[in-house]
Amino acid sequence: MDVYGLCIEVVQIVPAASENGVRCTSFSGKFSYIDDNDLSVVSDVVAREPWSSSYLQRLNKYSKENHKYEVCGQLHGELTVEGEPEKKLLLRGVREHAWGIRDWSTYNRYIANWGYLEDGTFFSFLAASLPSLASHITSGYMVLPSGQTLVLKSSDLHLSRIGQFTQHPDKFSFNALAGHLDCTVTVEKKQEQILYAGDRWSVRIHEQFTDVTINGIKGWGVTEYMYSGDYQLCALNDIPPICRMCFLSNWLVVKGSTGQLQLTGKFLVPRGFCMTVAAYKHHLNDNRNLSACIKELEDVAYQKKKGNLQEISKTTVESFTKTKLSTSLETAVVKQLNDLFSDEWKQNTFAVRSSAVGEDGSEASFAGQMETFLGVAGIKEICHAIIKCWASSFTQQAVEYRRNHGQVVAADVGVCVQEMVKADAAGVLFTRDPVSGNPGVMSINVSYGIGEVN
Repeated sequence: MDVYGLCIEVVQIVPAASENGVRCTSFSGKFSYIDDNDLSVVSDVVAREPWSSSYLQRLNKYSKENHKYEVCGQLHGELTVEGEPEKKLLLRGVREHAWGIRDWSTYNRYIANWGYLEDGTFFSFLAASLPSLASHITSGYMVLPSGQTLVLKSSDLHLSRIGQFTQHPDKFSFNALAGHLDCTVTVEKKQEQILYAGDRWSVRIHEQFTDVTINGIKGWGVTEYMYSGDYQLCALNDIPPICRMCFLSNWLVVKGSTGQLQLTGKFLVPRGFCMTVAAYKHHLNDNRNLSACIKELEDVAYQKKKGNLQEISKTTVESFTKTKLSTSLETAVVKQLNDLFSDEWKQNTFAVRSSAVGEDGSEASFAGQMETFLGVAGIKEICHAIIKCWASSFTQQAVEYRRNHGQVVAADVGVCVQEMVKADAAGVLFTRDPVSGNPGVMSINVSYGIGEVN
């Protein structure tokens, strides 16, 4: 469920905060983007498309699998900040309820605007392109301070005018006819955050806080620009299969904490190297049966087909562990070991650690769901541990965690190989309190030995 809200009272919010008894009050009835569009909008959409029985079937299928409605109102409650008196929280805006199958591949682009005005008017305007269903559709509504809903009848908010071939503008205007009301809408960006979604992060979304003016009345809004395409942060062909232990980028799937510590020059970081996602992709290309297993796992996890997720996860993990590194990858591993340690590596032991794309973030952290292997010795065991790290990304616990936290199920995986340290004790440093999130409190959990727990 997505919730869009705009704060009408600015309060200082620090990480060690909690919301008590937050409630939602609706100021309007539901507006369904399937059922409540004006007939002129529906007619315009259908008239643009080549008519056929298969087109009608696609429309019916989409309406059954996708459900979405919006309600205008406010969230209100109390905000408790550590060491501060309790404060009132009031957020006005548009609340979106969406469920069903979100298939990003059906979208080409969309621009969405939500918000409210100083006089109490709420608004929602959308322009979208779904090539197999609607090459272009404009939809939306306004809710007046009296509670009357004015459904959009027409608008010149057209995708071809805004960011189709160039960067979308920081400020733009469009006209709309909502019910009996002619509107001139001006939107101006204040802040922007770029997000990625979809299969292999193929969708880019620009999320903006905006200042909005409708017929001279000021207001506040949220604007989304969605673009489809290949938005990988860099081409896989440009990524070496192995790199020295350094912080290059998250896309290279180096352990971010390890690389950043080394980058500061203030910490001694054990020597090692990283198997990048390019090596992982190379291994999948050499073992096509793995790609088939992953595809079936994704289909079941995303409920595109029925199946036993636990059994399919188990099968996928077993399929990985039965494979071997290709000669080229094994040769690259040996070369890195020789370059870093000369012949000493044959007597050394190593830690082989998994590192998946997106495993550490503000909303989710699934690094602990995957495997680390300690005390690994010999080229045969190192190579096998690398494969087992890749496999651990597909255990049921890892898949369920990512799915439940809105992460892609088949995350690309890198592996770090570092020399073992003869440690008296080992543990984890949290630079924020792991319970309250307070940035002023650091916490260290340590145990004797190398930190391995059975």
